[in-house]
Amino acid sequence: MDPVSHLRTYTLTELEQIAANQLKSLGDNFTIPVDIEDIVEQCGIDLDIKRGSADRGIMGQIGTNLDTGKFIIKIDEKLFEARHNQRICRMTIAEEFAHFLLHRKTIENVKTYEDVITLKNHPHWHKYERNAKWLAAALLMPAGHVLNDSRELYKQLVSSVGFDNPIAVKKYIRNLLADKYDVSVSAMKYRLENWPINVMDKIDQAMRDKLDFLE
Repeated sequence: MDPVSHLRTYTLTELEQIAANQLKSLGDNFTIPVDIEDIVEQCGIDLDIKRGSADRGIMGQIGTNLDTGKFIIKIDEKLFEARHNQRICRMTIAEEFAHFLLHRKTIENVKTYEDVITLKNHPHWHKYERNAKWLAAALLMPAGHVLNDSRELYKQLVSSVGFDNPIAVKKYIRNLLADKYDVSVSAMKYRLENWPINVMDKIDQAMRDKLDFLE
């Protein structure tokens, strides 16, 4: 079967809902930071270390183990073991898991190296990759939790420093949340700047209006 026959793109609303449903299924096991490795294992997906893949520009990849039939995510050894790369590693695992959630049928049909090439050369592959990246971010940085944390931090900050320096307030909130959710500063910045959170715009507006809360 053609490995690309099941591919489709998703709206941002659909991706946010997929993430919310996946996290909701954790019940009492939901934590911040999100334990993405545990989620992957609970879905029956193996995690494995692959040596040298980063040298070819491949941090991680998901496929099926042809011997066992199970899904497997392979992460580059250097990425997995280096402490300073922990947050990149978490996002890489989340992105590969996102491909599983979005493109499971396609992954099941990738059997040969030629299938991989066909997939990567698909004219819309960049769209499928963007979908997976967005879903990964929604899994690691759940919109509702990030927004609520931003509101609380904002209220605390402006009560101490006032309304004169929105750049500093936004930077401080971004850095604190990156630490709390165990993601890179750049990933948190992008999440805060965009729908459905839009916290950076909310902060600018609230500080212009001298409000001690975010809408």
